[in-house]
Amino acid sequence: AATMVVGFVWGGWVTGGTARTAATTAGDVARGELASAICVERFNAAPDAAARLAEFKAITDGYKKRQFIEAGGWATMPGQTNPDRRGVEACSTALAA
Repeated sequence: AATMVVGFVWGGWVTGGTARTAATTAGDVARGELASAICVERFNAAPDAAARLAEFKAITDGYKKRQFIEAGGWATMPGQTNPDRRGVEACSTALAA
């Protein structure tokens, strides 16, 4: 019993449910980061990227910036019909910088 207490308190042990939750969250974050990198690359590779970037930066509302990214299709990954939410948010942040 003492080994279990030490393992869970100081050893970093977790239950199966906690491990699954952590793995799911890590996967979602990684997918969002990848989608963001692809989104920024697609945005910058577009023939009218400079004009689009100026248009994007003129938008002051964060929600409307995300809508602009979604409508442009830059954050929709191949084989998907909807953009990744985390990817859109991170892409919007990266382009605004």
